[in-house]
Parts: sequence; C-alpha cells; structure tokens
Amino acid sequence: MSKSLTPSLLNSHVIAFFGEMTALRSHCLSPLEAAPQWGEGRMLTYTAVRAGKAIEWLAKRPNADLMSESGETLAVMKDGYYFLSLRVTLSSCREAAQQATVSLKRGARVLLQSSVHADTCSTGVLAKVEELSAGEEKLQVTISSSGVNVDCAEAVTHLDVIYMFRP
Repeated sequence: MSKSLTPSLLNSHVIAFFGEMTALRSHCLSPLEAAPQWGEGRMLTYTAVRAGKAIEWLAKRPNADLMSESGETLAVMKDGYYFLSLRVTLSSCREAAQQATVSLKRGARVLLQSSVHADTCSTGVLAKVEELSAGEEKLQVTISSSGVNVDCAEAVTHLDVIYMFRP
C-alpha cells in the first residue's frame, strides 16, 4: 500500500532533495567556482596611525589577500571594483590647515581630493567606486600643507574600502 502524497510530505521531500544537492555541490566545487561571485565583497576599515605629508594607515581587520599596508602606501592585491570612502580631520583649523588639500592618489592619478573646510577642520566624506587591478601603483593619502596635525581618532579620520568581485 503506497502512502498518499500530502503537501507536508512533498515539502519535506523537496527540502531534503535540495539540502542534499547543496551539500553535494559544496563538496564538488573547483577552486574557480569557490571564488567570490558577483555581488559578494569584503570590507576594510583603516585608521590613521601617523601623518606628515602622507598618512600611514592600519587596518582594523587586515586582509592581505585584498590589500596590504607598507608604511604610507596601500597595495591592491586583487582585481575588482573598490568603493573608496575617505575622511580626514585636522586637530586645529589654523591658517595653514585652512589651505590644506587632502588627496587619495594611485601613483600620480588623483582618485579623491578636497580642501579642508575652515568651519569643520575636515574634508567631509569623499567617496567613489574605482576599478583597480593588482600590482599597479599603490594608493596613498597625501596632505598638501606641511605643519598640520591630523586627528587620528577613527570617528573623524578613516579610509574605508569595500571590495566587489569583478567577473
């Protein structure tokens, strides 16, 4: 005598089937298929450690497969789309600070740039998406005026990077 196929019994069979297929697929992935897929990404937050004419950054949760730090430069280790968000705040709004310009550069190419605003001592948030490739020139944040002091508190000076896989 065969059991009748009720909706709940059918649902349990469907769930079991797809569960087995998912488990089987996860064991059979090639390294290429295991790579991040479109829409998957990673995030890095950098805090300022020291600043002179350029800012030295330190990652809160480093990911050497994505970006690596070397003094005042950051090397891109993986091809992809990068959402870059930068904010730099100075400790004081003296005359020299009001003439300061902050730039995020890739070699000689300026990716983000702003002068420091007199009323906030900050660049405000600068952001954009760039397609970057591994092994090209390094990223560096520079300050045009000498003798300015950067407020290194993460809440006011930070570089955030969101990596998005490029198929």
